[in-house]
Amino acid sequence: MNMKKMITGIALQLASAMAGANHYQAELNIVSADRNTIAVSLDHQYYSPFTSRFDAFNIQPGCHYVSIVKRYFLTTRPFGHHRGYKDEVVYSGYLEFPAASRVSGTLDCFNRLALNVQSMRFQENNFHHTNYLAPHFIGMDEVSFRELKSVIADRWFESSKLEVAKQGISGSSISSAQLAELMSMFSFESSKLELAKFSYTYVADKQKFFLVNDAFSFESSISELDRYVRGRI
Repeated sequence: MNMKKMITGIALQLASAMAGANHYQAELNIVSADRNTIAVSLDHQYYSPFTSRFDAFNIQPGCHYVSIVKRYFLTTRPFGHHRGYKDEVVYSGYLEFPAASRVSGTLDCFNRLALNVQSMRFQENNFHHTNYLAPHFIGMDEVSFRELKSVIADRWFESSKLEVAKQGISGSSISSAQLAELMSMFSFESSKLELAKFSYTYVADKQKFFLVNDAFSFESSISELDRYVRGRI
């Protein structure tokens, strides 16, 4: 085999591998159903430019944090002249992106996000679409989580904070990232560890439970929690 054929063969293999990887990844499309434009952030990265339609490609399958800002144009009455605009976060939360899927969302005038998930199964140079079940959200919804943090912050005693946190978590599911954020609101290592152990049952993405380790101050707490989790498996 001469050098030219070898280079050509390697290039074709790389192109094939990249195509296969792209077919495994997911897409996100969000459309604003009213005249207001939107900007979208994925995994706390910077917001996109304001537009009526947002598209993102080559998203790694898994759970991602999505936030949407809507820009409202302000007008004067009775002439209807524009006098600036107001930006408002109208959606924020975790969404699950299955492999080789397209997650499509429509944000209506009441800021309700309707979602649809379709698979993109590559076959004979065509994409065949199959509807999934309705997409599921990971953890506690953003509004409830914000309210829970507010109630915890209003309590003076660590024991009261812990009691409120347990009440809130037991009535819902929670993501590993959300649990780590709640644990960071506590001063004592023992409280953090107790909350982590209690919440393990309610964690929706146990494959990411390692995220809670960042909330601890001591390695011994991480080791004790690991032993507890291994005992539950």
